[in-house]
Amino acid sequence: MAISVAELALYRNIIEDVFLATDTCEIWTREWTADTMGGGSYSWSAEATAVPCRLVPRGIITREEISGGKVTVHDMFELSVHWDRDIDETMRVVIGDDTYEIAHTDDEHTERLSRSSDVVRIR
Repeated sequence: MAISVAELALYRNIIEDVFLATDTCEIWTREWTADTMGGGSYSWSAEATAVPCRLVPRGIITREEISGGKVTVHDMFELSVHWDRDIDETMRVVIGDDTYEIAHTDDEHTERLSRSSDVVRIR
């Protein structure tokens, strides 16, 4: 059974006011800067600040990465933001002193109440 447009708007307002009211974050975007040697690097800057959000640990779910022969384990979290907030895997999120990479954003919902992403804390 589909819900009406008015009901969907009401539910989204409730999510914004209650569920996402636990924290705020900054959403950062990256920009490539070329150097004179044909290479370059990314620089990061805040695209949005004071974005209402909710960060929830994913429990035992982790991501392993091998770099320089060393295995590093990263803790996974679920980040929820407003249902129409632009957020994708090319961005980072900063909450307090912690920075998170966006590993995956789930955009396949109909009647979406919030936008959820799997994020990994950068250490």
